Amino acid sequence: MSRRRAYDDQDLERERVRDDRRRFMTIAGLGTAVAALGAWFIYADDEKSAAARAERLSDGRPRLPPGQKLIEYLKPMGGKPGSPNKSDLQLRIHGAVERPFTIDFSQ
Repeated sequence: MSRRRAYDDQDLERERVRDDRRRFMTIAGLGTAVAALGAWFIYADDEKSAAARAERLSDGRPRLPPGQKLIEYLKPMGGKPGSPNKSDLQLRIHGAVERPFTIDFSQ
């Protein structure tokens, strides 16, 4: 009788391992599907990119290179907007230097 019980324990262990493998394969398949759909959403052609791809520059090249797409906005990258005037440009050297100083564009 103890031999039959050991056999039952082995069967239960095999069943548990099989369920773990099935669960892993299911989760892996779902993860792959989510990644593929996400990539499709990102790389799917939109109307503006298709129109730009159809346009040609004066030298005959396509306006939009192959594999590229138009961007609708630029991400904010931080920092403060500055003045584009050369007279307003200053470079400040400070911190771990012997003599901190500031130079402008003309220097």
